Amino acid sequence: MIYFTIDNYNNANNLVKKLLRDNFISCANIFNNIKSIYKWNEEVITEEEVIVIAKTIKDPKDVISCIKKNHPYDTPCIASYKISDIDEDYFKWMINN
Repeated sequence: MIYFTIDNYNNANNLVKKLLRDNFISCANIFNNIKSIYKWNEEVITEEEVIVIAKTIKDPKDVISCIKKNHPYDTPCIASYKISDIDEDYFKWMINN
């Protein structure tokens, strides 16, 4: 699974569709309007963002590279997580998609 944040729903939707079209992911969940608080250039920033959780069986490095190339941030939050247990039927679906 690949987790990343992005500035708005439209950009999230467009990036997810690109990842799907280019066969980097099987599907994704988009969580709209979350509040992010972080430090940037010695300043505390609070703003609305969107979370995307993308499911993939591809090499996470390749997926992350595509996200970075198409992401509006200079330094986006992107993290991958290995899944140790997954429903067998869902995994088969992922392989086919």
